[in-house]
Amino acid sequence: MIFTHDPDVGRVFLPPVLTRMISFPNQPVRRAITGEVGIFFAKQLRPIFGKNGVLLRYKPVWMSITHNERVDAGAAYQAQQCFAGGGTPAVPSATVYFNAIAVATAGFTTKTKTDLSIGSASTGVTTNEFTTVGLSRVTATGPIGGDYTLPASLGATFSQVVKKTFTASGGATAHGAALFNSTTVSGSILYVEDQFSSDAVLVNLDTLAVTITISN
Repeated sequence: MIFTHDPDVGRVFLPPVLTRMISFPNQPVRRAITGEVGIFFAKQLRPIFGKNGVLLRYKPVWMSITHNERVDAGAAYQAQQCFAGGGTPAVPSATVYFNAIAVATAGFTTKTKTDLSIGSASTGVTTNEFTTVGLSRVTATGPIGGDYTLPASLGATFSQVVKKTFTASGGATAHGAALFNSTTVSGSILYVEDQFSSDAVLVNLDTLAVTITISN
């Protein structure tokens, strides 16, 4: 099942867990996932230089597509912003959007619904998050507007794409990514996180594009 067609890597297929949501004619209806669905698509490109250091093109090196679901803190924040409901964390004094993407280090070994930072139950920490080599948390590109797809019918889901391309300024191993509501670590709220299907081993000037699709 094709998820998207990427200009650099070609056809991108859905993770196996998501294909179980799709029903076929004359077969039983399958519904493996009933809630919010998040998809992480990441790709690594390496610059190819010609004579005199002229950049010729970018070569695809690695890609990952995985499925995740939002953590408790993200769900509570969403409920508060939309309905003044939910639990902790408390609603900020002003609306703060989930549009900050962080890249996870290899220390991100597990993910749980109670995480408050990447792979951690502690809030406002960067234990498993890059803060250097061009992979620091940053505001994403296009969190509003053109990257929103409205529901196809009454009661259908919408999708929102949040994306950012990082450029490595040194060697690094990227293990995953996460979406927060602020680039300021202290007090920030985690919405979704996921580990890549394999590590992205980056060298200087490699790019890492992270695209997060949220359907609700």
